[in-house]
Amino acid sequence: MSAPTPDWDPDNPLARMKGETTRQNQALNDYAGMGGGRSLAKLRESYRNQKDTGTTPNPPTTTERTLKTWSTGNHWQARIAAWTAHETERERQRWAERTRQARERNWQAADAALAAIVETLTEQAPRLLRSSRREVRQPDGSVREIVTIGLDATALARLGDYQLKAQEADPGYTVGLSLDEWRAQQDQRRQAALETLAEFGENLEVTET
Repeated sequence: MSAPTPDWDPDNPLARMKGETTRQNQALNDYAGMGGGRSLAKLRESYRNQKDTGTTPNPPTTTERTLKTWSTGNHWQARIAAWTAHETERERQRWAERTRQARERNWQAADAALAAIVETLTEQAPRLLRSSRREVRQPDGSVREIVTIGLDATALARLGDYQLKAQEADPGYTVGLSLDEWRAQQDQRRQAALETLAEFGENLEVTET
């Protein structure tokens, strides 16, 4: 056997129900607005203070007995429970949407950062150069210095790690090295490589790795 349909609207529990006066409905809404520490005694005291101070000369009632009659006859507890459940669900949905938007913004920021990194790698690849040198003795007894130049694998691996982490679902992740900081780091590496190359002059053989 199905439960009887309540006299009040389950989708709008605090709206006036059939047979409920405007004063009774106002008292219900005031009662609901008191929050978790609500009580009929506190509501009655509030109405008495309003009347004494002239804030609300004609509150819905100033007697607790009347409030109890309205509460029982108009299903206050059930209606407030339903209203609280609706408010809780609305708040959950609001935070779910805020979280979704934050994740979307984070993803877009990660894509923008990745695009900037790719552009930097494409246009400024020399900045990622690293070099090493070794001496090779020639058959005639002379010594020839060989400089090996290649991309800095450590820097590339670090960039790849930043890319993966930036695209993770966690919206709280932040990249530990900004693009400007990374570019400055690569400028330093490039300058060091150029200074190293300048030491060899003509006695230089360059190979790529």
